[in-house]
Amino acid sequence: MKHYCDLKVRVLSAVLLLLLCTLAIYGGSYAVCSVVLLLAVLSYQEWRDMTADRGVVLRYLGLFVAILPNAALIGIHVEDVEILIWLIVCVVSNDVGAYFIGRVIGGVRLCKSISPNKTVSGFLGGLLSTFVCGSTFAIVLGLSMNFVLLTIPIAILATLGDLFESFIKRTCSVKDSGTLLPGHGGILDRVDGFIFSAPFLFFCL
Repeated sequence: MKHYCDLKVRVLSAVLLLLLCTLAIYGGSYAVCSVVLLLAVLSYQEWRDMTADRGVVLRYLGLFVAILPNAALIGIHVEDVEILIWLIVCVVSNDVGAYFIGRVIGGVRLCKSISPNKTVSGFLGGLLSTFVCGSTFAIVLGLSMNFVLLTIPIAILATLGDLFESFIKRTCSVKDSGTLLPGHGGILDRVDGFIFSAPFLFFCL
């Protein structure tokens, strides 16, 4: 029951975030830049709080985490708003699919030393859900078939971003980056899937 409630909260939070991002995207460049800037500032604040006593190098690595993916998101929006929507759908579907399948099937741990709750079945479930949702939205949005092929590397990079943030949290002995988003912890816990996937997609355009 606890896992079901947690999944329900995660899905509802993800849906609300998708709606917020969609409104921002269609609100124009100023709206997108405002939302992305807010995400960057909040992400760095959470990172700074997590790494406060872990040294200067780790603390300022947060600038990379806050600036690079968010700058890539703005660049993707400038290139094509539909591509930005597609990326958001891919990253969210990877997260929800991995969580749901991992909870239902369980099995071998993906990377126990970094994130003991992540499983190989969850990883594969995330790949599948990203492929299905990403391919569907690519067709609906009128994107080229290249975006169908990109669903798999996007899902892998989104998972790597999640593992990277989990490694930092474990290093800093914290469970969540913050408490701002119900069911997700902090902003970083929600946007970690974009850390590597957004720059990758931007450079693919």
